[in-house]
Amino acid sequence: MNEVKDYLMTLLNTINYFSLPDYLVLSCIFLLVLLFFLLSVTFRFNAILATLTFVISIVLLLTSPLIYQKIMESYLKQIDLTLLHNEQLHYDSVYYIEGQFTNVGVLDFRGCVLSVNFIPAGLKKIKQLKYKIKPQFLHIETYKVPLKKLESMEFKLIVPSPKPNTNFTLETKGACY
Repeated sequence: MNEVKDYLMTLLNTINYFSLPDYLVLSCIFLLVLLFFLLSVTFRFNAILATLTFVISIVLLLTSPLIYQKIMESYLKQIDLTLLHNEQLHYDSVYYIEGQFTNVGVLDFRGCVLSVNFIPAGLKKIKQLKYKIKPQFLHIETYKVPLKKLESMEFKLIVPSPKPNTNFTLETKGACY
């Protein structure tokens, strides 16, 4: 019973990050998938058209998260993340990150999230890719400061090193909701 309650609380917290434009974009993608699927049913007597529209609906369904993310990040929720400092301090094993978020999108934001992925320095390209896909040392900072269109918010962050004796390359990303 407690696990179900935890799951529902996690689901409600995730739903709070979505707004009306998010739901509209997701609904449009769903309607496109449904349209091509129904077209495949309509063209069932023409095997080539039915197969083609069915394959298009499956491809749209599988790529819908990527399409959604591209639409939101490129047009509606576009940000400009400027990093002034993104490096380790010289005499301490902490990392100093300073920069600013600028809202250059169409929508107003309720807040922003900064994620810092620590990738061990000196790794080969394949190992770096592994750390980028599945980060082992990740720090996430949430800023609940509303940003109107063309408004900026500065941030400063000090993050302790996950392993003090290891040098890391920082991959810092930002997103706003």
